Amino acid sequence: MQRLILITILLWFVSCSTADATRRDYSASGDPEDIFFERSQKSKPAGSNDPVARSIMDDLDAKSKPSTTSPQAELPTKKPTTQFDEVGLSSWYGQKFQGRPTASGEPFDRMKMTGAHRTLPIGTVVKIQNLENQKEAVVRINDRGPFVDERIVDVSEKTAEILEFKDKGVTKVGIKVLKKGEDELADDLDDSDLLDDAPSKPEKLTPVKPGSPKPLVSGKGFTVQVGVFQEKERAIKYQETIKSEYNQTVFVTPRDGKYVVQVGDFSDRAKAESLKSKLKYDGIDCFIVTR
Repeated sequence: MQRLILITILLWFVSCSTADATRRDYSASGDPEDIFFERSQKSKPAGSNDPVARSIMDDLDAKSKPSTTSPQAELPTKKPTTQFDEVGLSSWYGQKFQGRPTASGEPFDRMKMTGAHRTLPIGTVVKIQNLENQKEAVVRINDRGPFVDERIVDVSEKTAEILEFKDKGVTKVGIKVLKKGEDELADDLDDSDLLDDAPSKPEKLTPVKPGSPKPLVSGKGFTVQVGVFQEKERAIKYQETIKSEYNQTVFVTPRDGKYVVQVGDFSDRAKAESLKSKLKYDGIDCFIVTR
């Protein structure tokens, strides 16, 4: 009987050590640019259905973690405060994206003080404060993102160094708008805003540069919309950047006083979906338009 009890205890210790061996609390790739955290959960709060958000919060500094067990309370607030226009999580991107086109049309430079925001007009200047150490930086928004829930801004590698969270990868920040930019991209308009305004008869999409392939005609296929610009020059610059990066036909079309930038001419939606996935992977917000 004593031998049976001893064997049972030994088996229990072995199973516990095996579970601990699978625990990871470091970047899976070893590179903060690809940072994500994976932790085994000993207990799951009632009603919790967001393990990714919880695992990110696990790796935030213990001082910034709420004391409540509610999963909703663990997520950063996005409501404006008297000091900031927006509060939430920030991450950074660097060498992996160096030279790739941003939503403004300019190539990404990891050593410039720039950032990506989902809705602020391109060219907006903001002050970002790291709420964990009170470090501040002034940043110009020139890109769209981040595309991870609960993150409100991506900053360049240089900005992350100044805010002193490069090694950590993710931190809680407050954003204050200092000067709003003038350009607005497709993020500021939803799909219906652009499609409902289309005339009933077919509309030809005319490329800006002569000698380009035959323009799209409404109802004949699919294209991927990547931006809407107020200035023609910026639209053309973005057209050239996207064309050189992805080797696709890029159309610039005047519409309601703005310039719509669309990529590709596909008869097969699956091919348009493939391009859209690649653009999204590279950090370019976009959607498919039926022409």
